[in-house]
Amino acid sequence: METQARIAEGADQMFRKFGIRSVSMDDIASNLGISKKTIYNFFSNKSEVVFQVMTLHLEQEEQDFTDIHGKSSNPVEECILILGWLEKTMSQICPAMIYDVKKYYPETWDLFTEFKYKTIRKHIIDNLNKGIEQGLYRSDMNPEIIARLRLEEIEMGFNNEIFPASEFDARLVQMELLSQYFHGITTIKGRKLINKYLNVTEDESLAYETPVKS
Repeated sequence: METQARIAEGADQMFRKFGIRSVSMDDIASNLGISKKTIYNFFSNKSEVVFQVMTLHLEQEEQDFTDIHGKSSNPVEECILILGWLEKTMSQICPAMIYDVKKYYPETWDLFTEFKYKTIRKHIIDNLNKGIEQGLYRSDMNPEIIARLRLEEIEMGFNNEIFPASEFDARLVQMELLSQYFHGITTIKGRKLINKYLNVTEDESLAYETPVKS
């Protein structure tokens, strides 16, 4: 099992750096200093390696979300921490990795889609409901609809037809989408908290105040 985990970890590092399609089984074996035959003792083909790498990646993501939730004092802080987590995660992943999974590894992409609609969706809805209860998020929202919209934004950010890799940095796209989502759901009270956590001196939240009629 140690060897299998080492293979998956080594493959993950190469996939993150170069994408999946450009990395061969020979490349993985050479990088790890083992024979290709050793890899085939644990994985029948490259598709199984990719599936295992995604499985481990999603397990880590779920743990990260749980940890962030546990250390957050309120829903706004949780979103701020997720923003930082996303920036760090995206800086470590070659955009081609996501494109390759979606186009060439349907079973692995289905695994990600299931995770998205079960695990991530639940985290988003829980965060929205708590934010609404605490007056940090708008009360006129439907959490289920907003959660599904956010999930589609995540996938849209990796769509090469909408955001061609030659023109857009996938990390910046995802950060922008999350930022716009975040500001769209918060109340004035919530935006003041955003400014506090991000050390914004000018209270931009006031721009959303309803003008007082004279």
